Amino acid sequence: MSLFRYVRRMLMAPTTLLVLMAGGSASAQSSVPPHLAGWWIAVDNVAFPPLWRDGTIVPMEELLIIEGDGRFENRMMGFYGIDPGYCAKENLCSDAPLIATGRLALSGSASSTGKGQTFESGNKLLFSDISAAANRIDSPRADPIIRARSVSATSAWMVEGRVDVDDGMLLLRRAAGEEPRAFVKIEPEKLRRLRAGIMVSNLSALQHWRCYLASATGGDVRVMPLRNDKPMPPAVRDYIAAAHYYLTALTYANRPMADDPDPAQRRLAGVALEDLMTGSPAKLPQPRTVQERREVKAVARYLTVVVKGEQPEAAKAMMAREFPGVPLRQDLAEPEILALTTYLRGGADRNRLFCAG
Repeated sequence: MSLFRYVRRMLMAPTTLLVLMAGGSASAQSSVPPHLAGWWIAVDNVAFPPLWRDGTIVPMEELLIIEGDGRFENRMMGFYGIDPGYCAKENLCSDAPLIATGRLALSGSASSTGKGQTFESGNKLLFSDISAAANRIDSPRADPIIRARSVSATSAWMVEGRVDVDDGMLLLRRAAGEEPRAFVKIEPEKLRRLRAGIMVSNLSALQHWRCYLASATGGDVRVMPLRNDKPMPPAVRDYIAAAHYYLTALTYANRPMADDPDPAQRRLAGVALEDLMTGSPAKLPQPRTVQERREVKAVARYLTVVVKGEQPEAAKAMMAREFPGVPLRQDLAEPEILALTTYLRGGADRNRLFCAG
């Protein structure tokens, strides 16, 4: 049975239970099953989407990042860029602000199912050494609400699920019969690319993110919007890779540099930002000098004019005039640029992917 079908069955079945405990200490027999380590994103409609819709918080998705040794980070992934000036003034310095850190361990055993594991009734996932982060998450009004609704804030969950190396699902309930919190395991780079895909579209994350997530991954927006067991269509795969690169270029193009002639910009260059969800160092390293930033600006400008309809060769000639002496990086393959223009210009393909129009 695929994980997706398993989840559909579990959502409709009576709850059997693994208990998730917070605030306790792990026993000597406790451990973290290897497949539990990784990035997990919340995809339920219980905790945070209602707060998006009533305007209490900006659209954000909850993350639970688990290390192999049991350390975890609980975060909120935003759909915005981070600004050094705003960071210095407001202490909002991450694109996935930290809620809390700590340790967790599974007390008991998990049964193997092929390449994965199923948690057995009676097991406990123990949280200990929890430390709340002092940074801003959203706004002074919203932050206490976010912290109170986060997964690391609840002392005991009933949970069932399956996990393997590349995929996984945890369904968490405070009490039998209630609608569960749902977390899906996801490879970090895939999540960064999916997030970039909605951000460069200039569409509202509130209105389009969850439906786009289902459309891109073959999920069901009503039941489970993120699905990992189906191959992504090649054009969508190319689009999100190009979107991540494009978003990285747009982000880095305006970052202050330590060698900037403007003293105000030099001061901002020292502000520590956390680009957890942005960045493509393998293709586009973060600039460290004004000259390197010009190279990134040329890339961002080139892709912008191509997306707006300019032919690639004409766009290259335009960049040669606007950025004399600056070599134009050509890191994206032709299919990636084609996918970027296909899904960012208007049309049926864009409307299908983003559930727009």
